[in-house]
Amino acid sequence: MAHTALIVHLDIKDESFSEFLDLISAHAVNSQQFEAGCLRFDVMLSTETDNHVVLIEVYESDEALEKHLDSEHMAHYREQVDGMIENRQRYRCEYPETVYYLRNYGTVTLGDLIPRTD
Repeated sequence: MAHTALIVHLDIKDESFSEFLDLISAHAVNSQQFEAGCLRFDVMLSTETDNHVVLIEVYESDEALEKHLDSEHMAHYREQVDGMIENRQRYRCEYPETVYYLRNYGTVTLGDLIPRTD
């Protein structure tokens, strides 16, 4: 069964950016610590657009993502950051069980691909 991923693009108000980063960092840690179905929660900052944050979240299943979205700590996070976000785009994606990583950079051949097993 494929995992479920959530990709979120957020534009944060300039005056709230530092505080938002503290809050989203804590939320990411809480999600991974308290939710068995949360496999990954990455917070990334754009190097091209000021105050743009990208979240990459991976869950065991759609049910695990729904449990996350309905969690008490998610409700608390939303209350804290709702006024800080100028724009939000969400993309729910399928995260295939077999994901390939490149063994070396450069020219890629089929032999350079390693199946991920975790």
